Amino acid sequence: MKIAARGGTRRLVRRAARDESRAQSGGAAAARWLSPVTRAQRWLSPVTRAQRWLSPVVIAGALVVGGVARSADPASVVATQGRFEEGRAAFEMRCDQTTSELRRLAIPVMPGTTFRFEVLQRGSRRRLDARVEATAGTLTGTVGDYRWSVPADPGFAEIRIRTASPPDSMSLLMMVLTPLTSATDEHLGGYRLGTYPAQALRGLEVYRPPRGLVRVEAQDVERWVSPHFQLGQFLCKQEGSYPKFLLVRPRLLQKLERLLGRINREGISTPTLHVMSGYRTPFYNHAIGNVKYSRHIYGDAADVFVDASPQDGMMDDVNHDGTIDKRDAQFLAGLVESMFHESFFTPLVGGVGTYAANEAHGPFLHVDTRGTRARW
Repeated sequence: MKIAARGGTRRLVRRAARDESRAQSGGAAAARWLSPVTRAQRWLSPVTRAQRWLSPVVIAGALVVGGVARSADPASVVATQGRFEEGRAAFEMRCDQTTSELRRLAIPVMPGTTFRFEVLQRGSRRRLDARVEATAGTLTGTVGDYRWSVPADPGFAEIRIRTASPPDSMSLLMMVLTPLTSATDEHLGGYRLGTYPAQALRGLEVYRPPRGLVRVEAQDVERWVSPHFQLGQFLCKQEGSYPKFLLVRPRLLQKLERLLGRINREGISTPTLHVMSGYRTPFYNHAIGNVKYSRHIYGDAADVFVDASPQDGMMDDVNHDGTIDKRDAQFLAGLVESMFHESFFTPLVGGVGTYAANEAHGPFLHVDTRGTRARW
């Protein structure tokens, strides 16, 4: 039986805020995990790769620009018949400071800019011929090195990549941001935003205000931002009608996908994680009493838990000790720790915090990608 949730949400985040504040100040942030997690060697059998959803290859390296309508993305539906597929392509995409082999990834970009990306053999610098399509804007380039002219208007666009050798596909959800300079009286598009701190914490670049936010209409919440997560999971919990605004960073999505894969490898079958708190506006973050520089307002933090059996809005007994408590959150934290020395994890380093249940919520795990290691 799971712990029953009672009460409101204000108490839960104030409590979380106190612990996060200690983590940022470097005081009690160095708390040790109670015990290491012993990884079970129970790899799930692979599933047949999801059906290709791009149009057939005509010429390797061809560039196609068209008005393809948004549709269901089979490449994102990778958990079938109780089995888990991580949704990783046989090649990788590299752009700016992000390298990813996820078959689906959302990337925020500013309007009117140029987005450069490479299609590479995994683990090397060798560029691959690819068929690349965009639903808007203009694509140029050849042999694995491409440039996309970002549209001037905020919204969404798709860049679809397919390679012939190795035969595989990938989709980038390009989230063209609404510039923060468009905000007036702490509102953006009628949505109350509040004000970002004018001074970056300790002068760190990761604590500078974002240049823009993603405009979200009601029909956008089911857009896949990675193989197992949808845009609506990261919306701020503040009241208000659409449009709403948020920010979700690619590295956070990569970290959550890695954690989800580890969880399933432990024999815990779950198609996604319950995101209790994703993006927060500065207004909402202040209203619930959280710390000024919470990573949630920068789009690279999430409070999550496993909610699969039964699916009731509460943490599952993931460590199988018969009790749902903070040790379940620590079990998940141990899975994050187990990835710390993996080469792919270096750009995903950040905060990890565990929280116990109270009358307002069950136990949960905080993860972020602030770029420095923090624990609480």
